[in-house]
Amino acid sequence: MIRPLPALLFLILLAGPAWAQVCSEELRADLPQYLQDSQEPSGLFVAEVFRRAVELAEPALPRLRWVNSLPLAEGSPGFEAVRYLAERQLLPGSWQPDVIDLSTWQQMIASFMAWYRLQPYPVRSPDSREVVLEDLSRVLERVAEAVRPAALVASDPTDRSRVSFWAIIWNWTVFPRLIVVRPLVEVTLQQGVAPVLPLLGNCVIRLRDYVLAPEKSAKRLFLANNDSRMIIASSQPVKGEWPRLVEQGQELGYFAFENPEVADVDLYAAVFDGPAAGVGTILSLLPRVRTNMTPNRFFYHMQIPQ
Repeated sequence: MIRPLPALLFLILLAGPAWAQVCSEELRADLPQYLQDSQEPSGLFVAEVFRRAVELAEPALPRLRWVNSLPLAEGSPGFEAVRYLAERQLLPGSWQPDVIDLSTWQQMIASFMAWYRLQPYPVRSPDSREVVLEDLSRVLERVAEAVRPAALVASDPTDRSRVSFWAIIWNWTVFPRLIVVRPLVEVTLQQGVAPVLPLLGNCVIRLRDYVLAPEKSAKRLFLANNDSRMIIASSQPVKGEWPRLVEQGQELGYFAFENPEVADVDLYAAVFDGPAAGVGTILSLLPRVRTNMTPNRFFYHMQIPQ
C-alpha cells in the first residue's frame, strides 16, 4: 500500500529547493532610488527587475520591434525599463505603472519563457516584492537549463596563453547572435579554457562547451568568405547608433575592442550577413581548434534553428 505524502512534505517537493535562488543578488542589488522609498510591488518595480532578468539571460539583445507609444512619458522614472520590455514584446497592454496584477505578471513570464519553448511557470500572485523576485529566480533557473551556449575563445597568435577575444555562440535563442565580451586583463589560458569559462558567463549563462582557436581560425567560423559581412546589432551599455555594418578587414579590431566604436562598451551582439561557414569550412577548421565537443555537437551549436 502506498501511503500519501504528508501535506507539508508534498508542498516542499512541489516548490523545489527553497535555497535555489538563481541570480538573487543580481536581481536585488542597487535598485533605482525612486523604488527605494516604497516596498510595494508596483508595475514599475516589476519592469525594472524583469528587465534585469532578461538582460542576464539575453545579454545585448537587440530590440525586436519599434514602439511608437508607451504608457509612460519619456524621462519618467522607469521609462527605460518599460521601453526595453516593450521593444522586446514583453510588456502586455494591461501593464500599469502603479500596480501589478496576476494576469499581467503571468503574461510577462509566459512571453519570456516562450522564447525557449518552455511551459509557463505557474507564478504566484505578485502581492509582495519578495514573491516577484523569487518567481523570477525560479524562471531564470529553468531558462538556464534550457539555453545552449558555447564559448568561442580566440588565442593571441604571439602568446597562446593570452585571450585575443572571446565570445558566446548564442544561436538557440529568440535572436541568434554572437555575443562578444570584453576580455578581462587578468584572464590567462595557462591552465586551459575550462577554468576561465565562468568569467565569460553569468548566473544564467553557464558555459561548459567551448572552442579554442587561433584568432584567424575563430574569425573564419563566422566570416568564411569575401561575401560575409559583420554587423553590430546592439551593446551593453546601450548605444544608440546600432546596427552598424563593420568595414571588411576591420573585424578583428572590433572583436578585440580596439576600434573606437566599441571602446566604451562591455559587450555587444554581432550578426553576420552572407553565406555562413559550411560543413566543408568547419571540417577544415576542426584540426586547428581545440574543443571539448564532438563534431556533431559542434555543428549543433553552430546551426541556427528554424
